Amino acid sequence: QKIGDLWFSYTVMPYIESQRVIIFSDVTNIRKREETMEHQERMAAIGRLTASIAHEIKNPLTSLVGASELIFSGVPSDEEDGAQLVSIVKREGKRVKMLLDSLFKYTEELKYNMTKCSLKEIHDDVITLFSLSNKNVEINRKYDDAELFVDPNRLKEVFWNIILNSSEAIEDEGEIVIHTKKSDKKIEIYFDDTGKGFIEKNLDRIFDPFFSTKKRGTGLGLAQVYRIVTKFGGKVTAMNTKKGARVVVELNIYLEDEDVK
Repeated sequence: QKIGDLWFSYTVMPYIESQRVIIFSDVTNIRKREETMEHQERMAAIGRLTASIAHEIKNPLTSLVGASELIFSGVPSDEEDGAQLVSIVKREGKRVKMLLDSLFKYTEELKYNMTKCSLKEIHDDVITLFSLSNKNVEINRKYDDAELFVDPNRLKEVFWNIILNSSEAIEDEGEIVIHTKKSDKKIEIYFDDTGKGFIEKNLDRIFDPFFSTKKRGTGLGLAQVYRIVTKFGGKVTAMNTKKGARVVVELNIYLEDEDVK
């Protein structure tokens, strides 16, 4: 509890009969250290994000500037070379625009329409849509149903991004298996694929914005997954298995006797 500029914690202990002793402790210094650490962590996160953005934009921007300089210096010896340079400018310009658009979309505040819904229905919708356009990846489902209190459209976005990421790691043909572990209050959803797996040293950065080992894409898919799942009060983790990669989403099950705000 904060009183003026000071922070206190207190403990209430029984004394004699109906009397109580309240012990106050000054925890101002502890609280300040915690705030300093939180600030440092935020600054470190901003630094990582800035470095990732700079890295992603630098490559297409370098190509764009280089091609532009060649065009304006009159280097192209014929129309074919000139057209190729113009094509590079257009392509890399679109790439920079896509990255910036993705950044703005990622940083804007998301709106959530929280409601009670069925996990199975959300899963089935995503799998049906995904299977229509991805014939080389077989999706096998072995999951329990559960009632959740989430934004169903945001949760569909979570599942879509995870399945898409798994499918992109699968060369030629492969399989994604979705299964669950259910307890009284939580359900874990496992997404196992037969792809290349995650690079071990990158596991701590999998959910960082703009982090990607792929040649294409913005590196925001799994970052968005993390952002939405934590908003739901859940957890998401990534690891490797003997067959490929695994992403686990843990969500709270909706309980009728709980007040949901």
